[in-house]
Amino acid sequence: LYVLLKHETPVGQARLDKEGDYWNLDYSIDSKYRGNGLGNIIVKALIETYVRPLKAVVKKSNIASIKVFQ
Repeated sequence: LYVLLKHETPVGQARLDKEGDYWNLDYSIDSKYRGNGLGNIIVKALIETYVRPLKAVVKKSNIASIKVFQ
């Protein structure tokens, strides 16, 4: 479990779970801090820093997360 801090305040979390040959990436941002690009920050940090291959499943209705992974 990884925690994203903004000025020492936890604003989001992400985790990696091993699923077969992949690591499933799951993240969320506190509702008070959404819309500020923090999803991009936490996902980019995990992609650049940690294990591969990664996989993420995003609901078609979750437009913000779709944009993060694009």
